[in-house]
Amino acid sequence: MLNGWILLENQLGISSPLSVIFTQNSIQNYLSIFTFLWRLKRTEHSLTNCWTNSMCYERMNSKKNFSLVHRTHLLRNEIHHFVHVVSSYLMYEVVQFRFLQFLEHVPKSSDLDELISKHEEYVSQLLNECFLSDRGKNKEISLQLEHILEVVQNFTQLHESIFQSLLEKVDFDVEDTEEMLDEITKQFRDYLSDFQNLADIGKGYCFEIDSRFEDRLEL
Repeated sequence: MLNGWILLENQLGISSPLSVIFTQNSIQNYLSIFTFLWRLKRTEHSLTNCWTNSMCYERMNSKKNFSLVHRTHLLRNEIHHFVHVVSSYLMYEVVQFRFLQFLEHVPKSSDLDELISKHEEYVSQLLNECFLSDRGKNKEISLQLEHILEVVQNFTQLHESIFQSLLEKVDFDVEDTEEMLDEITKQFRDYLSDFQNLADIGKGYCFEIDSRFEDRLEL
């Protein structure tokens, strides 16, 4: 099957004279940034679907497996909080902020070379602050985020399975399900702890975690 990103890449044909500024290298970098941010948004959407399924079950007023249902609610809220904070930070503190900075530089550029330089600097800043460059601790931070997103995907799949069974009143092994939920909870919190430790190391570096970001990471 044709990879969706290859299809998207083929649609990003930029002709002259814009191709002088938007080179193939910058287009590849834009695609990397877009893919990463899209994945975060898709993860948020999946967690929202989990909440929708939960509300459908709530309307049934069923108290069956209350403990398991309650635990899934708590973990979903905890995960969603983290994903939303990271996504919001990247979209508003990084992407929007850097884009507005770049727009300020455009009319001030004295010639084409300066404009190309400012654009390359802008793309480089985006890569750094989205953890997609090789600079400093970015690789380690990116790896922890990758682990977290994989765990979240496992959680959303388990959540869907649980509530589909509950809504359709199909019996399932509650004990095994709780064990899987325990493992997912442990993995998420372990990776989150590693991420926060890396974030502390990253102070003053390209990923400048200010007090606002740290406060929102408190779970």
